[in-house]
Amino acid sequence: MLTSDLAAAYASTGRSADAVRLYREAIALDPNDAEPRIALAALLLSQGAVADARAQAEAALTLQPNRASIVAFLASVAAP
Repeated sequence: MLTSDLAAAYASTGRSADAVRLYREAIALDPNDAEPRIALAALLLSQGAVADARAQAEAALTLQPNRASIVAFLASVAAP
């Protein structure tokens, strides 16, 4: 999806706020696509928004159950 591609470009150039906005837009456009949720989760985690990152990863996992990379991500941000 082009929206996710642009979000990734923004994230890679330090435009985090724009990237977050576009990932959320991509999710709104296609709530059944796990990819923007995973990318958003990683970006949110890098910003210290652990709870929000975990929520996005959990939503991605419901779309792609048992996907190893999502399971690993969730393990890395396990609730205390």
